[in-house]
Amino acid sequence: MYSGEFAEPRLLHSKGFIQLCIDKSATDNTGSFLSVGTDGDVWIWTGDELDEAEYYAKNIKGRTHSAIAWHGNNIYIGHTSTDNQTGIQKSTVSRFEKDSLRMIAPITTFSLDLSSIDISKSGKFLAAGSIDHVLKIINLETGDVIRSEADGQIMCVSFNSKDEYLAVTATDGMLRVFDITLPKGELPEPVTIRICSRIVDIEPSNSKLQLCWDPFGDNLFVPAFGCVKRFDKHSFEEITKFFIGSNSYDMFSVCCVSSCGTYLASSTMNGLICVWQIDTGDLLTCSKYQINGQPKVICTMFWHRSLRNTLFFADTEEHICSLNKCTRKVTSNECNSTDLDLQCVRNKAAVKFYDDENSQNLDSIKKSYGFDEEGHFRGIFDESEENSHIFTTAEPSTSCKPVVVPKAFVTGSTPEHRKQRYLDNILKKWNQYGTIISSYNGDDGRIEINWHDTSIHPEIIIDNTANFSIGDMNDEIVALASKVGEESLSEMQVQCVKAWDYGSRQWSVKLPEGESVENIVIGRTFLVLATSQRYFRTFSYAGTQKMVFCYSGPLFTMCAFNDMFTAVMLNGGAYYESNEPQFNFVANIYKMKTEDWHKCQSLVQTVPISVGRNARLNWIGYTSRGTLCTMDSKCIFCCYCFFYHICAITN
Repeated sequence: MYSGEFAEPRLLHSKGFIQLCIDKSATDNTGSFLSVGTDGDVWIWTGDELDEAEYYAKNIKGRTHSAIAWHGNNIYIGHTSTDNQTGIQKSTVSRFEKDSLRMIAPITTFSLDLSSIDISKSGKFLAAGSIDHVLKIINLETGDVIRSEADGQIMCVSFNSKDEYLAVTATDGMLRVFDITLPKGELPEPVTIRICSRIVDIEPSNSKLQLCWDPFGDNLFVPAFGCVKRFDKHSFEEITKFFIGSNSYDMFSVCCVSSCGTYLASSTMNGLICVWQIDTGDLLTCSKYQINGQPKVICTMFWHRSLRNTLFFADTEEHICSLNKCTRKVTSNECNSTDLDLQCVRNKAAVKFYDDENSQNLDSIKKSYGFDEEGHFRGIFDESEENSHIFTTAEPSTSCKPVVVPKAFVTGSTPEHRKQRYLDNILKKWNQYGTIISSYNGDDGRIEINWHDTSIHPEIIIDNTANFSIGDMNDEIVALASKVGEESLSEMQVQCVKAWDYGSRQWSVKLPEGESVENIVIGRTFLVLATSQRYFRTFSYAGTQKMVFCYSGPLFTMCAFNDMFTAVMLNGGAYYESNEPQFNFVANIYKMKTEDWHKCQSLVQTVPISVGRNARLNWIGYTSRGTLCTMDSKCIFCCYCFFYHICAITN
C-alpha cells in the first residue's frame, strides 16, 4: 500500500489529549489553526507548511481541558475558572476574543472537565459535553440552554453544516443524533445507534470516537471497530463501511473529511492513517505514524485548507505532525503493506532480472523496482515502466494480538486511573456502612472516612502520605492498603474504631518484598488480603495472621458477608460471539472460621457468574440477609438464591 510523506514532528503543549481546530465559519483563508492541551495555553498557528509554521502562545490563566471551537473572531474554550472571592473552581465554557485571547464572557458551567466543544457554521448554536455525562446545547442568540444526559462520558460533539443535526458519541459506545431544528426549548429523543462496545474511560489508550460530517452536511462518518461507518442524514441508516482490508481488526479513533468533500481520513489506535475516496470507497493510502520506531496514538486530525492534500494531526505524546501526498490512488501492482518500515520488502517476491544497461548502475536498479537511493520503498509511479510487471508480493501475514485478561477491580469503588487525569475526589469504597474517599490537590492527598450512621464514629480524616489506594470498612474496623512502590513495601493499616484500649485501635503490617496488596475485604470476624503472589492472607481484627492459602488466578474481585468470603476468578480462556472477547468467571465461596488455628477456611461452593452477552461484571456483593448478587455492565442485576440458582431480577 502506498504511504504518504510525513513531516518532521514538532513538540507542543504537554502530554495527554490535544485538540486542533480550524475556523468553523470558513471565513479564514490563511490556513491558520488553533491548538490547546491541558497546560492553560492556546497556540495560534500560521497556515504554512509545518516546518515553517509559526505559533503565538496565549495563556488564559487557568487549566484548559483540551476542548476548543473557533468561529470568526470568537474562540470557545473549556477551562477551569476560579472565583476570586470564594476560591471555588468550576469547569467552564467561555468566549474569548481571538487576537488578544481576552475572555469576553462565560457561557455555561459543568461539574467536571469538558471533553468536547463544537459550534455550528452559522455561529448560532454551541454544544459542549463533559465527563460528567452531561451535554448542553446553547442558543447563543437567545441564551437558551438545553440539557441532556447520556449513559456515558461525552466523547465528541459535532454539528452538520446546515444547522440541522448535532451528532454525539459517548463512552457507552452509542451514537446519538439530535434534531435541533425544532422550536425554542424543544429537544426530541435522539436517534440512537450502537457504534462499539462500552469504553471504560476517556484516556489515551481508548478510542476517542471523534466523528465528522461532510462539508455539505448530508453524510456522517463515525470511526468504529475495523472500519469507518457512513450514515445518511435522512434515515441515519448505515450506507457504507470504509475498510482497510477484510482481515482488519484495528479500532478507529479519529476521522475527518476534506473541505472539498472528496477524501475521508481516519486514524487507528496503533497510529495507522488511512485515506479513502468517498464516492468510490477506494482506499488510497495507508501511512504508519511512528517516532523512533514506536507507533503513537493520534488524538486529533484535520485537512489543511490551504495546503493541497495535507493532513495535520497531533498525538498524545505532545507532538504535532503533518502528512502530505496522501491521496494518491493505489494500483494493483503496488505493495500491499501498511507499515512505513515496509514489511513487503521481507515478503518473497518473484523477481526476474534482465541483463541490460541498468544493471551497471545500482541507483537505476533501485529506482526501477520502486526504491529510492536510501533503500526505502516508494512505489512504482509509472505503470508503463519496463519492469513494473515483474514486482509481485505475497499476501501480508495477519498478526495475532494476544487476548488481555480483564483488569481486576475493587467492588464499590471508582477506577484508580482517574486520579491521573483530573485530580478529583476518588471513591475508594462505598458499602452499606459508609464511604472511603481519597482527595487529591497537587502532590498532597488525604483520605476521608465517613459512616452512614454517624453514631458509630465521627468522620476520620488522615493524610495519605503512604499512598493508600485500596480500602474496605464496616461498623468495627477500617482497612487501608498501599501497593508496592519503587522504594516502599506494600502496607496495610487497620483502625479498630470500637477498641477500648487506645493502643489496640491501630495496627499495620507490611508484606514481604515483591508482594503487593491487590484487594481487601472485611467480614464479621476476619479480614482477607489478596496479594500479587496469588495468596489470600487472613487476619483477625486484632492483627493476628490466621491463615495463608493460595488461589488459582487471575483474581477479578472479592466481597464478604458475616463469615462468608467470596472471590471471583477467571475460568478458562476467552471465547467470541462477536468482535470482542468474552470470559467466564466463577465465584469461590469460602466459610471462614477465625476462632481456631486450624481449618480456618473451607470452600463451600463454586458458582458460575452470569453476565449478559458482550457485558462484563461491574459489581458483586451480598444483601443484608446474605444473598449473593451481581450486576453487569448492561445493568442486569442477578440474585444467586435457592442453592445458587441464578435469577435475573431487573434490567
